[in-house]
Amino acid sequence: MAKDTLIEVAGTELVEHPAFRAWQAVAPGCDQPARITILKQTRDKTVYRLDGVGPGGGSVIAKRCRPDAAATERIIYSHVLPLLPITAIRLYGFLEDRDRADGQQCWLFLEDAGDEPYSYLLNEHRVLAGQWLGRLHSGASHFGVPAVLPDRGPDYYLRLLRSSREAMGRNLANPALHGEGARTLADIVTQYGVLEAHWSDVVRICREMPQTLVHGDLAPKNARVRVSSSGSSLVVIDWGGVGWGVPAIDLAQFTAQSLSPNLAAYSAVVPSCWTELRRLSRMAELGKIFRLIVAMSWESLSLSGQWLVRPARNLRLYRAAMADCIREAGWED
Repeated sequence: MAKDTLIEVAGTELVEHPAFRAWQAVAPGCDQPARITILKQTRDKTVYRLDGVGPGGGSVIAKRCRPDAAATERIIYSHVLPLLPITAIRLYGFLEDRDRADGQQCWLFLEDAGDEPYSYLLNEHRVLAGQWLGRLHSGASHFGVPAVLPDRGPDYYLRLLRSSREAMGRNLANPALHGEGARTLADIVTQYGVLEAHWSDVVRICREMPQTLVHGDLAPKNARVRVSSSGSSLVVIDWGGVGWGVPAIDLAQFTAQSLSPNLAAYSAVVPSCWTELRRLSRMAELGKIFRLIVAMSWESLSLSGQWLVRPARNLRLYRAAMADCIREAGWED
């Protein structure tokens, strides 16, 4: 859902909404909501904003999602981000979804990050992102490997590549693709073959990188800029793709809606052993490849249907970007 969608219900009915009833269980005696807004809705989760129910009459974000996703985010918000010298939203509470007898949904309640959008076209925003990421990566690198976090090293991206290639191969004959769409898939399958043939180079580059906490989906939709009397700061949301591995994907520049953090600002914050320009540039270039693999993998999930205009368009863009990455890496056959 690209834009907020107002739930048009009368004020007396707002108190019966599942999101507010769940919040009442966490915060008994809270004020009634002035408005409930759907911020995001997918097959696995729905995110609401409850206006007027939070501390000081502020808004609360109510996220209905799978228990496994919620468990990881709870750990990040409660036990990881508070230990780091970065701005972060607060976790207000957690609740099992009593409306679901199967136990396959639960609620997370979070501080509202606000509405000020992030733009990678503004250098001041990119500087904020570079500074914030530098503190995140360098601070978390001292934690050791948290057992609850999934792997985000090269093996993870290779698995995504292979599963995406398999999905594209299965759907090459989908008549809804038409000629150009099928050619795009065939080209990407070829690109995947080139990447896999050079994956030992990817592994070698990753060995030179530090291991740390990785957000994994740093896009403008997951970032807000807060402006106060003391200046501007970045706030990052939606840690569903978080993991432990090389920080390359978080540093990707101008690829698949990446935040494109300013690398000079990042370099000024992280330890000196990370800041050699050639190494940072190499990490960011590899991050482009990782981000494109993730983006292509996501689009490949939609290729079996009949409505393929959006995934076909996006895959054409990703194909061109991946061709540039392969050429820059010197992996052209």
